[in-house]
Amino acid sequence: MKKIFGTDGVRCIVNQEPMTAETCLKIAKTTGYLLSFDKKGRKRVVISKDTRLSGYLFEPLMTAGFISMGMDVILVGPLPTPALPMLIKSLRADMGVMITASHNNYKYNGLKFFDNNGNKIVKTLEKKIENIVFNKTKYNKIINLTYESGKALRLEDAQGRYSEYLKSTIEKKTKLKKLKIVLDCANGATYHVAPNLFWEIGCDVITINNHPDGKNINANCGAVNINELSKFYFVHSYYFRHKNEKDVIAQTEYDILFPSVIKRENIVGTQFHPEKSQNHGIQFLYNFLKNYNLI
Repeated sequence: MKKIFGTDGVRCIVNQEPMTAETCLKIAKTTGYLLSFDKKGRKRVVISKDTRLSGYLFEPLMTAGFISMGMDVILVGPLPTPALPMLIKSLRADMGVMITASHNNYKYNGLKFFDNNGNKIVKTLEKKIENIVFNKTKYNKIINLTYESGKALRLEDAQGRYSEYLKSTIEKKTKLKKLKIVLDCANGATYHVAPNLFWEIGCDVITINNHPDGKNINANCGAVNINELSKFYFVHSYYFRHKNEKDVIAQTEYDILFPSVIKRENIVGTQFHPEKSQNHGIQFLYNFLKNYNLI
């Protein structure tokens, strides 16, 4: 049987199956049907993405698919994946879609689907989607043949909502104003929200790779290459230490924004255990925060 979903949603090189325009349109219609067909009233879906050039292809495709099924679409623009579960619940949406290929370069893109509780859809639902998409008879039965359609709107303050929510999770006794942070945004979805958030909570931030152009996401930076991050850290660490202040490396491509995100795993919608990670950068960050009693 043909496959659409892998270990973490849908992901492959752009314009190759299943990330083609035709198949993604079918996926949107099918997923919208399965996640909302038994719910009354107007259905609502939240769509976010990262900074890949192909986001301009898949965002309108997914939007068109859901709208054609009579669903309303809320577009929130580039945001880190953990923002989507929070916005789904905040906006009382029936589902959400994240258009991203995580640590891969811009040639790749993918889709991650979340239910109305902000959880990734289960494997059984993934199989149902595949069964309908690859079966012409089943697919023709679920598509909307009426003249009724949904509508789309863009939520302008989505980043602000996410930032304020994250700040609200920090315990008052947590002292962050002394932190000096070298922040590598990997030219990805955190390029705007992460530097501003760290600055707002009182940190002294040095930000690198925060100028996405659609093609430079994860290009010799971020999770796939920490050389530049290490260089900036060691260059500035001498100054940091002589100022008697704490310093830390933050790697945002894995959506690590600050201690409470690691401490409260439920707010990111996934099970994340940094102390068991094989990524040395994540282990370093986790150990650092633990040593300073920040988690």
